Amino acid sequence: MDLLGVILVSSALMSAASCVFHSLKVSDLLVKVESLPTVRPEDPVITAGMAIRVLGVEAVAVYSPAKGIHGVFTGYNFLSLLEKSPEAIWQALYKTRCYEVDWRPLSARPEEGLIDVLRRMYERKRGYVIIPRPGEPPLLMGVIAVLKLLAERSGRVGIPVGELATPGPISLAPDSTVHELIKTMIGKGVRRVLIGDRVATDRDVVRYLLEREVDALRSSPLKALQRRVGDLLGELPTPAVVERGRDVGEAFR
Repeated sequence: MDLLGVILVSSALMSAASCVFHSLKVSDLLVKVESLPTVRPEDPVITAGMAIRVLGVEAVAVYSPAKGIHGVFTGYNFLSLLEKSPEAIWQALYKTRCYEVDWRPLSARPEEGLIDVLRRMYERKRGYVIIPRPGEPPLLMGVIAVLKLLAERSGRVGIPVGELATPGPISLAPDSTVHELIKTMIGKGVRRVLIGDRVATDRDVVRYLLEREVDALRSSPLKALQRRVGDLLGELPTPAVVERGRDVGEAFR
């Protein structure tokens, strides 16, 4: 299971990509991917959490100029620490270092063939790779960037959206607690949960806790975790709805 990308590389995507990407390199896709903000391995977890909250990003790279990329840190890593220490959240956020809880990334070089990297992602069941750049923040290349390039190059991809979508999305009622939402994400290994007609992500939960519940996290963390997830609904986006049979190329154009 991949915990960063919603979409993994499938055999159908490999087949479609092989026809279009046989001569392309990772460098041909770099203009379509974004650089990752960075934190140092020795930084406390609260530093990475605040970066996710303030910058509104999905992930930050745990990186040092001397040793390069150590890992990737997402809201899921933040929430997993909260789940382990619900009664002493604030202390854990400051005592735990980013390198202790980050994920080891799959990496790729700009000169590698794009299809070779996709094959490696497929074999390792990953939805993304990290592309290091000497002296610069690393890049994150996910499956969605690949799908967008595939759609641009070939129009129709020949893969229905349903073949790549996550089956049976996890859902919670709006009167569930924030703690139940966190436990569901960590227990099911997912970063997105349906709440009514909205989608709550790990990033949304981190932003909510660090913007609206900071005082409670310091003084009475269990109280903060007992808030209803319905409190988040006004801040959550309504997801786009795409028919399962629609071609991926059309959906991503």
